[in-house]
Amino acid sequence: MLQREKNNIQYLLFVAVWLLVVSCANIVTPTGGQKDVLPPVPVSATPKNYSINFNATSVKITFDEFIKLKDIGNQFIMSPLQENPPEIKEKGHSVLIQLKDKPLPNTTYTLSFGNSITDITEGNYINNYQYVFSTGETLDSLSVKGSVKNAFDLKPEDGVYVMLYDKYTDSLPIKSRPQYVCKTNQTGAFEVNNVRSGQYKIFALKDVNSNYLFDQPNEKIAFLDQLVTPEIFLVPKKDSLNKKDSLNKKNNFIKKDSLKKNTFTDLFLFEEPDTVQRLLKSNVTQGKRLTFIFKQGTRNLELRSLRPLPVHDWKIDEFCPTKDTLLCWLKLTGVDSLFLEVKDNGKILDTVEFSLAVKPTRKGRDEGGLDKLIFYTNVIGNGIFNLNVPLVINFSSPLKSFDFTKIIFKEEKEIIKPEIHFKDSVQRILQIDYKWKEETNYSLFIPPGALTDMFAHTSDTISVKFKTKTLKNYGTLKLKLDLPSTCSNYILQLCDEQDKVLQEQMISSSQTIKLEYLNPGNYKLKVIFDKNNNKKWDSGRYLLKLQPEKVMYYPGIIGVKANWDLEQEWKITE
Repeated sequence: MLQREKNNIQYLLFVAVWLLVVSCANIVTPTGGQKDVLPPVPVSATPKNYSINFNATSVKITFDEFIKLKDIGNQFIMSPLQENPPEIKEKGHSVLIQLKDKPLPNTTYTLSFGNSITDITEGNYINNYQYVFSTGETLDSLSVKGSVKNAFDLKPEDGVYVMLYDKYTDSLPIKSRPQYVCKTNQTGAFEVNNVRSGQYKIFALKDVNSNYLFDQPNEKIAFLDQLVTPEIFLVPKKDSLNKKDSLNKKNNFIKKDSLKKNTFTDLFLFEEPDTVQRLLKSNVTQGKRLTFIFKQGTRNLELRSLRPLPVHDWKIDEFCPTKDTLLCWLKLTGVDSLFLEVKDNGKILDTVEFSLAVKPTRKGRDEGGLDKLIFYTNVIGNGIFNLNVPLVINFSSPLKSFDFTKIIFKEEKEIIKPEIHFKDSVQRILQIDYKWKEETNYSLFIPPGALTDMFAHTSDTISVKFKTKTLKNYGTLKLKLDLPSTCSNYILQLCDEQDKVLQEQMISSSQTIKLEYLNPGNYKLKVIFDKNNNKKWDSGRYLLKLQPEKVMYYPGIIGVKANWDLEQEWKITE
């Protein structure tokens, strides 16, 4: 009996040990707490943040957790600038800053880290953390706030320098670096803090070589015609905030009796027009067509052969509407190559050589589709056609002969006689005008051989069928436009949500405009102040003190519904 009890005790001990071993061998995922979504918080700085009488050569900023620096080279700015930027390192919980140049006396410096300080685990970043010190008895506590937008489409500009100068010469952004500088954020907003009292010239600069100078032709600039005066901004009470306070920052700033709302400064960024004409690209397509692409619209283009040609009239010129692209259709036969001088407005741009030898493709067909006369139309794939547009037929090459009497056009089964004419000067775009009836079938038939192009290619059978929409498919916008008297010429544009221009018209005074045949969807309205009346938007020129032409968008998206008339008012003020 005693032996059996002894055996039972041994068995229970064995089972207990076995269960303990098994439980230790099973790996269980820890159930940690909530995910950390808060950024690191500064807990101390040596010297302290917002110190006066600063005379140190290095700074140490310590946070409540391990940190890392992300994209510090692009994010960090020290304002005012120093000739040699400080060296910045991360070490455990701290950021170490080693100054390379001695700070100027009686000057307030702002070290802006952007979003570069993050925690090491989740990547949470401190939004625009700043360390501030003064080498004098007081801290400068004024600021200039605003936003930078693209002058043409008013989209926010991110990562653009905003620069203040306490000098007023015209060559400032070209030859001199700024007194104060900051960068815009993703919304285009900027805030130049800790500025000394005074008046400043202000610029925004998209600086491609990061030297704080407007010295490259592809750099964008914005400027104000008047000086700006910095105003008082909120000053932090203390050097650090705990995580609870960081969620309620309105309690962490000193209120001043003289505090007032800052004037918000809008800057409109533009790239100056390149006035130097250039030939960007040229090529030949199967010895039949030359293509020339220029930097800007040509004014008086000349192509001169540097070798004798068998005929004087050797080409047909086809310019695009902006005149920056030329299609040169060749009438030459028996010529192997061309060597041309390209001149615009009396200035030689380039000399180019073309081989006119035809190179068949692997399928035995000429590259570029110029081996026969082909066409395409503005009828969409499902054959549905808009009521308010003409039928347009584009041919692959200019036509030399044509017989419009052979064209058969039907409305349902009845033959009709629409107006037929060429839309262009080289006879390559045929336009057919007619007052289409809604929800009606139309057909176009051109028999083979009715058309011949300049290369003696004749047309095959051309057949086009389509059905028009019903009026109920469209919406109408009646826009009451109230314009200011500061400009006498305006361009009104109806755009889609991607800013593609769908309709455009020139306006000189306030009026009610009816925009019809609008497909259901969302639209934008845009007005350009066309001050020089050249029917296009013009950029600015800094040295000429010429601002880009002003642009305004209707505040909001306009939704158009089918079979619906929408009335809208837009009062535009400057």
